[in-house]
Amino acid sequence: MEPVYTELPGWQQKIEGKIPQKLEDYIKFIENYVGVPIKFVSYGPDRTQNILR
Repeated sequence: MEPVYTELPGWQQKIEGKIPQKLEDYIKFIENYVGVPIKFVSYGPDRTQNILR
């Protein structure tokens, strides 16, 4: 078995209620790779730090 590495650009913006475009692209990459839609994005330990996509 040989690992396959994919490099994706990062993001520096704060995530507070709005998902930065580079993060959205990253999430879409994961969705396509695993074949499962991602409904929630959590960006911190507090219950209010979740985004419904």
